[in-house]
Amino acid sequence: MKSVIAIITSFLALGWHASAISYDASINGLTPPSGVTFTATGGSLQLKTVAGVMGLGVTGGASGGEIDIGQRLSVAFTDPQYIGAISLAFLYDGPEFGDNFEIAAIKVGGIEYKLQATSATTATWTGFGGNSAVINLNPAVDPGGAGAWEITNPFGNILVSAFDLYPLSSNPTGNESDFSLRGFQTRVPEAGFPVPDGGSSVALLGLAISGLLGFRRRILS
Repeated sequence: MKSVIAIITSFLALGWHASAISYDASINGLTPPSGVTFTATGGSLQLKTVAGVMGLGVTGGASGGEIDIGQRLSVAFTDPQYIGAISLAFLYDGPEFGDNFEIAAIKVGGIEYKLQATSATTATWTGFGGNSAVINLNPAVDPGGAGAWEITNPFGNILVSAFDLYPLSSNPTGNESDFSLRGFQTRVPEAGFPVPDGGSSVALLGLAISGLLGFRRRILS
């Protein structure tokens, strides 16, 4: 019986996610949700609001409250998560604020993905995932626009332990790329648990159930 309990415990440890995790800068502010850690490089965490949209960035750069060249905002999860959406703010295509087709980089597992504003309401995303899409939440215009974007299903069905946010050079002779984190949501995969290894988790659950049934038969016989 102890071995069966150990099997079930191991299965749960593989990542049975009962609920998703959500962060919204306008609601959570500087405080990450439970199970999440924020780390700022090149300054401290700082909030910024433009056109009614709030984002989380880093102090000390050319644009306080945004992540500037040479800075980084890292998001780490206690348990790996599937990312349902990430939203960024203050990413413009130009000439707003002297910016020029700003580029936001998101690095996961050593792979760098890029979001670049191409017009007031369009942007390109180099990530993968059959259902990945970029949605404009607030136009990249000045005045009155916050340049806010949402990337849905940005990394496909990859379990993510952490991701890094930082800008890439887009205008070396003028204002460089900078932006803020508006929010993110993780998602609960179908069946309520991740299967990162092609089905072994399901097999493990089946083994645990079979063990319990066998134990019950022995007790009753």
